[in-house]
Amino acid sequence: MISLNRTRVEDFVIKNGTPVTEMCNRITQDIDLCTNGEQILALLSQTDEEIFSGSELSDEIRSDGFENDHLILNRISCLSELIREQVEHQIKNPSQQFKIILSGCGTSGRLAYLCSQTFSKYLKSSFNEINYNLCDYIIAGDEFALVNSVEAVEDKAHIGAEKLKNILDQHSNSSCVYIGITCGLSAPFVAGQIDHCLKDPRVKAFSLIGFNPLEMTRKTHAVNKENESFYHLIKKIISPSIDKKFFPLNPIIGPEPITGSTRMKSGTTTKIILDLILTKTICLLSNREMSDQVFLSFYQQAKFCVYSEEIRKSIGVLIDKSSDALRNLNNGGSINYCSSSERLGLLCCVDASECLPTYGASKNDIKGFVQISSCMDKQWNGFYDNCPSVWSTNITENLSNFKSYDCVFIFVEEENNQSEIEEILAKQTDCQLYKINFCTTITKSTERIQAINLETLNKILVQAEQKLGIYFKKCLEEFVLKLILNAISTGAHVLYGKTYKNIMVDVRVSNIKLYWRAIGIMEKLCNLKREECECYLLKSIYKGIEVDNGIDEHIRQASPEKFIVPIALVMALTKCDYYMAKKLLNESKNSVRNCIFKIKTNFNNK
Repeated sequence: MISLNRTRVEDFVIKNGTPVTEMCNRITQDIDLCTNGEQILALLSQTDEEIFSGSELSDEIRSDGFENDHLILNRISCLSELIREQVEHQIKNPSQQFKIILSGCGTSGRLAYLCSQTFSKYLKSSFNEINYNLCDYIIAGDEFALVNSVEAVEDKAHIGAEKLKNILDQHSNSSCVYIGITCGLSAPFVAGQIDHCLKDPRVKAFSLIGFNPLEMTRKTHAVNKENESFYHLIKKIISPSIDKKFFPLNPIIGPEPITGSTRMKSGTTTKIILDLILTKTICLLSNREMSDQVFLSFYQQAKFCVYSEEIRKSIGVLIDKSSDALRNLNNGGSINYCSSSERLGLLCCVDASECLPTYGASKNDIKGFVQISSCMDKQWNGFYDNCPSVWSTNITENLSNFKSYDCVFIFVEEENNQSEIEEILAKQTDCQLYKINFCTTITKSTERIQAINLETLNKILVQAEQKLGIYFKKCLEEFVLKLILNAISTGAHVLYGKTYKNIMVDVRVSNIKLYWRAIGIMEKLCNLKREECECYLLKSIYKGIEVDNGIDEHIRQASPEKFIVPIALVMALTKCDYYMAKKLLNESKNSVRNCIFKIKTNFNNK
């Protein structure tokens, strides 16, 4: 039963008209005034706490947070129990093929891939009867999208439905539980799959993870043959006439620290929800007791550890050095992650790739690498085969790109040893080297490599393994690394000047969601009507030329271009033409914050 407070929160959001995932967070409204990484971490600590304890949406309205949302926790328990029943049925009936299918776009699809691979590997090692990947994944844009932005596919409902159908068609006697992830309840790709779930009897149950009230599901273009939008499809599914098992998992965790950047809090909460569903399933299969409170307490302890004074200072330095690297891109500056762990390396590559659409970064600004070895796990072949840019050989074969002192390398390791790549970089370059150590033994800093040991965290990880098993311990490691990497890349770009207040204004207009987000950003900053903001955005896309094209063509034209939104903002704030706006932005060295600040100052002085 829905709680009275949740009803109040949902009513407030619906009346306000802005999805929670697109609201501005009160805590970080002055994040662009921070002068160092530690200050940014102090703010991110507060916004990440909102995941668990709730968010202040107004002076009178505060959400419950995940740990107090008993409606969502109960749905997760029911879903895990249903999955347990299906897995046990599969073990007894090997001629059938049951699957859990996780699906999403962008960050959501990448987390679906990570969780599906680790869970499938664990099940195969624990149950001889299961010799296939019981947990499968779908990501819009396929494996290439694991470390590349392929956002236009997000808008294609029919492609999403086809991908789901293709997985089910691979076996003559298949069934599944489907879990779709769209943080803003906005992706037509996932909507098409939800529609397919409703119609395909092979789907035993389906779930939708997002972080807005269901009433705020986006009224997209038609996602099925009945010409229903995503919103109208969800309204139909939750009506009493539909008897198929549907589990909406949409805790209200509050706005993102950087407005609309759902790779952060929403992505982190997605990870927690998937971990909870799958860990509960494992515990049920092995008759191990597990309470939601114990599970969530480990995540809270790990979060406190990341933001503790012990670690915050070291991570703060990484943010400062990384922002310096961005300021010195023309002098060989860059941010680079590297790991010998496929699991942790994937997260490194994912975080780096997400900075391209989020902050308008180039592929050379921030990169992730995984060290290639002869004993790599075949479970991750889809990642390696389709994303050759992550191979560590790209470092040694292009060593001249990493020689500058302004180049920062951050190694993330599970084992306490120095890799060949570390040695090469230490001896043959001047780049700055850091190592984040997940190993239980302490790594000593050297003259060239600064070690960051997570001693308190390792104690928590040992307790987590004792209480809930090795699978859960690895989930917790991934959670911690995601927090750290998100903090580094976000903090570096904030200090570099990529945000105005807590709004990321240099967003790539590469799909419908980001097209309307760009217009929303302009509305907030320019105090203009939506139609006027769209007009300035189109002037920026088409370099001042008036056109009469549809939205798909607008997105096609805008996708490869840089500084679309910043130039549109400068035009709107100064009423100048496209070329003058571009000149003003160049004079501010493409720092959107400084440019807008100067413009506003000049206006106020007139």
